[in-house]
Amino acid sequence: MLLFGVREPPRQHDAPRTNPIRRENLRRLSRRLLSGWLAIGAVCTLARFSEAFLVLRAQQGGLALAWTPLC
Repeated sequence: MLLFGVREPPRQHDAPRTNPIRRENLRRLSRRLLSGWLAIGAVCTLARFSEAFLVLRAQQGGLALAWTPLC
């Protein structure tokens, strides 16, 4: 299905590429929504932070560098 059913739309090379996220659009978002996304991002970042320490500890324990992504 993915090989034959999905087709990329033709690219328009004439139009210059622009960033879809603009400051005026961000200002229209509510502060409650933005603070919620910020809190979710902070929790996810903290989860990755502790995982990095586990990988470093595995390296100190003698695990080869090539095997650390499996931790």
